[in-house]
Amino acid sequence: GEYEQLGLPTVATMLHDAVGHLDETEGYQVLAKAGIAAFKRLDQQGLFGTGKARARLLLIVITEDTEEDLSLKSAKQANPKPVFEAYRKATAQPPYESTDGAVVSADGQRVFSLRTRSNPKGKPGRSDEFMSDVVAFDVIDRRRLRRAWSQNIEGTGLSGRDLCLDPDGQTLLVLLARYRGNRREFLLRRLDAATGTLIHEMTFRGEPIALGVSPNGQVAVGTSDGEVYLVDRAFNQQVTFASSDRPSCLVFLRTTGELLIGGRDSIARVNPQTGEVLGVVPRPGFHLSTSADESRVAVSRWFDQNVGKEPFGCAVLSLPDVAVVKEFSLPGHQLVLNEISPDGQRVALEAHALVGYRIEAQVIDVATGQTLLKRKVGGHKGFVFFPDSQALLAIDVERSAGGSLAIWELSLSPAS
Repeated sequence: GEYEQLGLPTVATMLHDAVGHLDETEGYQVLAKAGIAAFKRLDQQGLFGTGKARARLLLIVITEDTEEDLSLKSAKQANPKPVFEAYRKATAQPPYESTDGAVVSADGQRVFSLRTRSNPKGKPGRSDEFMSDVVAFDVIDRRRLRRAWSQNIEGTGLSGRDLCLDPDGQTLLVLLARYRGNRREFLLRRLDAATGTLIHEMTFRGEPIALGVSPNGQVAVGTSDGEVYLVDRAFNQQVTFASSDRPSCLVFLRTTGELLIGGRDSIARVNPQTGEVLGVVPRPGFHLSTSADESRVAVSRWFDQNVGKEPFGCAVLSLPDVAVVKEFSLPGHQLVLNEISPDGQRVALEAHALVGYRIEAQVIDVATGQTLLKRKVGGHKGFVFFPDSQALLAIDVERSAGGSLAIWELSLSPAS
């Protein structure tokens, strides 16, 4: 550069002999150590002021794109304790936590959830940065949850995807993803619902995105490459077939014996014993939810860059004829995660405003279209109705609490 041409020394040339032989991490550590020592000497000499003047000044070493973040370490060493504590408080990030799925027991007395949280022993950017847990809660007075047990998902590179109760209510099925380099796998685990004890486990190839269980215990898993795996209660593989639309939701029907496979653009009706496609409904089925008697199914799409900022709604269809019972729309909004109550009379959904990014949870009466509940929320993980349809479990929607589960009592009167 021009400094070298003029014969003037640069920082790089002055430091080359001292740190030029070190790698990036060691080099920055040496430079930071020297810089912090210089800061401390100058501070002792009063260069940065004293009293209130010094309290307004933060001395810190900031590096970008380096393996080690030196900011917190340097701030602690180069500043008076009150200055450092103020900086740490202002920049502190709460431990990451989210709920990836939840289910309510048939008697409404217990809630099971799958959550992801920061691993206190993990390192940012590594496979152990996060960890997953299965947590069971007892429902107290239909108002609050009390933890019954928690089971950590052990294993490097494992992350939770979904969970559901076996039809007998005695065991819990947990779907996990595992990444080993370029290899993607999924694990099915069966846990004792009363204690969380691991009963059985099996590993398959593919990245999992959807889980479903039939009334007789047959399990279906959809993968990101369009494969659908069907296994028996012992996780023995029975049928594997390719879905024409990426399977985002899997719902077994007790009344017809079919498997509904919801995708971005369609809903396929499949024979789960053979994988034969019995019919295709040309309607987005990213999320599917059936009433207890399977006479109705709520269907909704997901955000799509091809749709962009265009509003879209969702619907309730009748079964088995798949006719429209009710269409829902809201001007200037996109409606997602349409969940129908067990009695088929209500739906819970998220309404995303196209302007202002406001997100509302709404519970709507199917017959009248009236809104029974409306709340501003912060995320989208969905809802689960309690078996009597009179309460709703809201998953991860509270703005102030990651990983939160909230019970909302429902009113028969329209929301204000």
